[in-house]
Amino acid sequence: MKTFLLTGVVSLALILTLVPHQSVAYQATETNAVKLTDDTYLFTITNRMSYQTYGLSVPVLTERQPSAAAINLERIGYQIKQADGSVFTAGEAAAIMLSDTDYTNGRYTTDTSEAGLFTLLVLLRVSDPTDQAGSGVYLETSSYPFVLSKSDETIETALDSGQRASHVTPVVTW
Repeated sequence: MKTFLLTGVVSLALILTLVPHQSVAYQATETNAVKLTDDTYLFTITNRMSYQTYGLSVPVLTERQPSAAAINLERIGYQIKQADGSVFTAGEAAAIMLSDTDYTNGRYTTDTSEAGLFTLLVLLRVSDPTDQAGSGVYLETSSYPFVLSKSDETIETALDSGQRASHVTPVVTW
């Protein structure tokens, strides 16, 4: 029995040593929605990311996506939705990604294993909220592309739908 247990422990140690892996730290930290005036709303989604074996590059620019769209590596995609989950296309929105990391050529960057705090900030203005259907709106990210890099490798990727599931603000009422 001891031989079997020892063999299992040694095998597991070899597998963990020989199989390539990377340590990922991703955490959605805060979402918020605020009615600033009768016709203006502020939404924020904040998260922290770092990769142990790669540097990270996240776009500053954003794109309001009224429908499902292909991932644009140069922009964070977002949708404003009605409380019932349907996409809200009315109103004017302005958005930008903010971060506590270095800024280079339209992207926020981190070094290997350095954590970055990233906040999507969206302002929405609707001409007459009393004319809008439903009880209110919320914000969610529809695409969150980023680039991982180290000296000899670059990987273009994005948060998957499971990771983006926490990228939803509370509903703000009209």
